[in-house]
Amino acid sequence: MTETNVILEYIEDTYSDIPLYPGNTFEKAKIRELVKMAELYLELPARWSHSEVFFGQTVNELTKKETKRALCKGIEGVARCAQFSPYLAGEQLTAADIVFLYSVDLASVVADKSFGLDLLGMAPGAKQLMTLLNQREDVMKIAEDRKIGNINFKKYMASLT
Repeated sequence: MTETNVILEYIEDTYSDIPLYPGNTFEKAKIRELVKMAELYLELPARWSHSEVFFGQTVNELTKKETKRALCKGIEGVARCAQFSPYLAGEQLTAADIVFLYSVDLASVVADKSFGLDLLGMAPGAKQLMTLLNQREDVMKIAEDRKIGNINFKKYMASLT
C-alpha cells in the first residue's frame, strides 16, 4: 500500500482498539476534512517548490507565487477548522494529526526557505501541536528511521552517477 488514506483506513480497520477516526459520524467526518485539508492545501502546494528547496533546481516565479498564496490560504483554512486542544480534532490523537505532522513539516521548510514565512506561526496552536507530536516515542522512532533511509537513499543515488 502506498496511499496515505488507504494506509490509515487499513490501520483503523485492523487496530480498532486505538481508533484514528474516533467519535460519532460527524466527528469522523471532521477528522477526514482535516486530513484532506493538510494533504490538498499544504502538502500538495508545497510539492510545487520541492525541486527548488530540496534539490537545487529552479522553480519559475509564477509557481513560487502560487505556492506562497496556496500555503498561506491552506494554513489559514486549517487554523479555522482545527481545535488544537491539544490535537487537531480535540483531546485525542487522530489520523488528522498524523497527516498534519508529515505534511506540514515539509510545507514549513518550503515556506521558510522560499518565502521566509513561519507557516506554523500562522496557525495558533500549530507549533505546540508539532512539539507535542514530535515528543511521541513512535514519532521519534520514525524520525530515526527516516534519517537512516535518507542516508541510504543518498548513497544509492551517488552510486548511479
